[in-house]
Amino acid sequence: MVNGCPRGSDCGGCQMYGGPTVCHCMQVTEDQLVEALTTMNIRSVRDVRRLTGAGDGCNACHRKIQSYIDSHASTSISLTVCAAE
Repeated sequence: MVNGCPRGSDCGGCQMYGGPTVCHCMQVTEDQLVEALTTMNIRSVRDVRRLTGAGDGCNACHRKIQSYIDSHASTSISLTVCAAE
């Protein structure tokens, strides 16, 4: 394990399995989390936990999950503003 990466920092291997793992305890990948953020009404880490299971283990990923939520929210807002123009 290199820098906490079970694949020895081989990012190509992660892409094959749905992207980097966001929640190691529940094995939720970045692709799964982004899909959920895109298709479900998620506004909090609690919503992510309830709808995907991510963050239900040791809670170490909560900050990372929140950063995905924040990033998605700002992207959604800018898309909505652009669509209104």
